[in-house]
Amino acid sequence: LICKSIDEASLMAIITHHAILRSLEEGPQNARCYIKKEISHIFSSGTKFSSLVFLLNSLLLSRVLRNIHPNGVDGRMATFVELYGMSNNNILLYFYPRMFNVNESEFSILPLGNDSFLNGFCFVIHTYNKIYIKIQKNADANYLKNAFDACSFEDIPFNVPKLETQENLVLQNLIN
Repeated sequence: LICKSIDEASLMAIITHHAILRSLEEGPQNARCYIKKEISHIFSSGTKFSSLVFLLNSLLLSRVLRNIHPNGVDGRMATFVELYGMSNNNILLYFYPRMFNVNESEFSILPLGNDSFLNGFCFVIHTYNKIYIKIQKNADANYLKNAFDACSFEDIPFNVPKLETQENLVLQNLIN
């Protein structure tokens, strides 16, 4: 009954917190076993989640639960403290960033994957603590001028300027 009514973000946060505690108490191997057991339980419950299994797989494969953390014991502990204090949304963005295709007047959410870069020329990738903007070299010159006040791909500034154009306003609304 609980599985049928719980929000995926909340469940991901709960499982992340439990995995962190298990890793602290019994090590990352035990935490990975716990997550695998939860994934199996989710599949056997028959509840249809749209993204929870992918999020849990990201947690399972993340540096958080590797046997040897790339930044050592202190790095693992710093990551645990950071994750434990995050909101549900930031936990989701930590393990699975959002990607947007931005055009002249609107944006759309895309799946993370190389194929997503095939259609369009301006992409925003939103992680829990950073926003990346990727401009393809085939970007339209008018778009570059209106969105970034740039005459060419090479002239795109490091920071997005504030302009009074439709293209820039769409971009500003997305990143702010």
